[in-house]
Amino acid sequence: MPIKKTPSDVVEVVNAVRQTLGDRALPILDVIAVTTRKKQDFPIEPVLVWLSKWNTVPRALTFAKNFKREFTSYARFIEAEQRVAYLRLNRLNRILALTDSSDVRTDAEELQHVAQAELQRLEILAGELHGLRQVFFKRLKVIGDAVGIPLPEPEEIDLLDIQGVDLLALLQKERETRGKKEEDYSRYWRSLLALETPSHVAKILRRTVDVSKLQRMLP
Repeated sequence: MPIKKTPSDVVEVVNAVRQTLGDRALPILDVIAVTTRKKQDFPIEPVLVWLSKWNTVPRALTFAKNFKREFTSYARFIEAEQRVAYLRLNRLNRILALTDSSDVRTDAEELQHVAQAELQRLEILAGELHGLRQVFFKRLKVIGDAVGIPLPEPEEIDLLDIQGVDLLALLQKERETRGKKEEDYSRYWRSLLALETPSHVAKILRRTVDVSKLQRMLP
């Protein structure tokens, strides 16, 4: 059989819950005691007040931001493909500069033309995407102005999501794109793992002997 709580007990419980949540750094709006048996003591109106406040809070429009995020995603994909194409072309240029074999030069020149054509295609694609983005947001703004809703093109900084960025993964991907190998940092601390006998352990542990002092103590 449940133990009935007096109004003073309920107040203490509410205060204890509020204190516990505060001590644990859990953000809350309020702690409200509600019962259906003693509505006059613990009514539901405070909860309804909070719900009413939430219903009147305007929600930010993310329509334009979502489209800008998609355009940015496409643009970054094209930029990544361009970096790979540039890397491929640079390698072919180095091969052409160093080789003396006519067969190798012929193959490298053929691949060089393919890489150059790919770069041109990506540049055209990037320009078309940029033009499409400008036309889209220009027309979107016109529609927004007509219905009284501001829909300007968001800035790049508005799309930053710091919490969702894995900086280490981005740097590793950039290193791979540039064709660089991972640095071997073990050579910096390899000497610390060497199995050597410390030369100052006895002195640190005060186990050294003063020979001159012992000689003075001898008869």
